[in-house]
Amino acid sequence: MKLLRSMVLVVAAAGLALALAAGCDKGDKGKDGGGGGGGATGPGNAGADDPVWIKVNGRDVHKSDVEREMNVLVKEIGGQVPPEFKDQIKRVGMQRAAQRELLEQVVEQAGTVVEKKELDEAVSAAKAEYPDDVYFQSKLKELGITEEEFLKEIEFNLKFQKYFEQMVPVPEPTEDEIKAFYEEEKQKGQLKQPPKANVIHVFFRFVTGSEDEKKKLREKAEGARKRVEAGEDMSAVAMELSDSPSRSSGGKENFILGQMGGEFDAKVFALKEGELSSIIESTAGLHLVKIISISGERDVELDEVKDQIKEHLQYGKKSQLYPQYMEKLMTEAKIEYLEPLPAEAPVPTGPEGQGLQGGTAGQDASGMEKPETPAGATAPAPGGPAPQPGGTAKTPPEPPKIPGDGGSLKP
Repeated sequence: MKLLRSMVLVVAAAGLALALAAGCDKGDKGKDGGGGGGGATGPGNAGADDPVWIKVNGRDVHKSDVEREMNVLVKEIGGQVPPEFKDQIKRVGMQRAAQRELLEQVVEQAGTVVEKKELDEAVSAAKAEYPDDVYFQSKLKELGITEEEFLKEIEFNLKFQKYFEQMVPVPEPTEDEIKAFYEEEKQKGQLKQPPKANVIHVFFRFVTGSEDEKKKLREKAEGARKRVEAGEDMSAVAMELSDSPSRSSGGKENFILGQMGGEFDAKVFALKEGELSSIIESTAGLHLVKIISISGERDVELDEVKDQIKEHLQYGKKSQLYPQYMEKLMTEAKIEYLEPLPAEAPVPTGPEGQGLQGGTAGQDASGMEKPETPAGATAPAPGGPAPQPGGTAKTPPEPPKIPGDGGSLKP
């Protein structure tokens, strides 16, 4: 069973884009309150190209810091911002940048430490979500960030998670609470294990996606299929040819119905035990699959998701306490907006009706990580209903996008 323990896996689930864009490449610019601009004109003696827009307890937050937050907000609402909402994007971006700086300060002052082992495990978990390092690096390049920046962001988020748990301890849910939640979600049909296929998988990954590449890979895949049809051990073929991380285990993988979708699901779940698929094309590459076993849909037992439910309930309590704690920090901090903060007004919604109330894909208004639910079902977020399509956020977000440790309910 898979638990989302940190920002790392949120990043992976969201395609790495949204959760990493904020806060990366900040470096030590302006940490001494002197602007870091080197004597050029502009607020706080910062350079004219990157003036200081905000001061948080005397420390500088630059225009570029705000712009990074604004870029994330634009992605959250689908990449299109009507002109009438530009001031609100700027307002929310400025608030988030100020709050991010404030959280960096409190974590630093608390002396919160992340052990090398913890960081290494988090980084390994992030990279494990991708077929190989080449693909992982391509994602970083696509976003315009370096691996060093990525590692710094992971370290900060781990530090904040530990800091918040120390400052705002949340009692563990009781056995009765866990059982009550399980029964409630089971009655709603939310705790279902979809059909699962245990397979041997040989994957041929697209690198460029060009027609010439696809043609060559299809010939390679067809050659592999003929070898298996002729009696060669498919696990050996997978270890030789597959571009999937399962290559080291002879291509053995489990797929849940709905995980891959499209043609892959249609063809794989139509097979019987022992049958070999034709060559299946997805956006990622070509697939050759042999069925070891297939199981149908079933109810998930409490013991299978007990730990995840426990984290899910703790997440709910944390998400309620986090805004209160953030408001306390903001009230006690000295925040100066050298660049005028635009007036508050309604802001646009995201592609699924989500307003700019904090959080990336996989996060809620507190910026904490949302617990996931079994494939094909959506459990209600603790503390309130999910946003409805077409809704409009009336209040800009206060908390920055700092994840917590919500648990997945996926068995």
